[in-house]
Amino acid sequence: MTELDSAPANFPEDVIVYAVDCEAALDYAFALYLGRTQDCSILIEEWLLKRFSFGEKLGLLKRIIELEGLIWAPYETLVPELQKLFDFRNAVAHSAPDHGNRFSRKRRRAARNEVFEISADELAEQMHRGMRCQSAVWGLPTYLTSNPRTFDPPRPPQSA
Repeated sequence: MTELDSAPANFPEDVIVYAVDCEAALDYAFALYLGRTQDCSILIEEWLLKRFSFGEKLGLLKRIIELEGLIWAPYETLVPELQKLFDFRNAVAHSAPDHGNRFSRKRRRAARNEVFEISADELAEQMHRGMRCQSAVWGLPTYLTSNPRTFDPPRPPQSA
């Protein structure tokens, strides 16, 4: 048995793929939801959504979930699950392997070097979280475009 045979199937950096894909899917879902036409959706995605922080995107997602009444699985926990996924992504993306060990990470915080460990169980949990979030987020455009309420024509302003 070689060292490669006993190596884990996944590395902490593998979780980043899910976070990136989830953010792209969120942008797509927001553009579909907010745009009146295909051209409008493209403008929203290209010009507006890129200016939002991930926290602002989570706030928008939370509001859309409330407005649409998405109170069933997986949407009732999607916002906190995405936050956990992105917290892990940020920890990995803003750190480096400590002496080549990808599960022992080093980052700079408050003018100090800080080392933190990622266990195999934590990595497995984050990989599963990434898959669940990815599946849920990619389901949003389908739900939002199939809900006739989403595409109600604009109503004229009410006179006083």
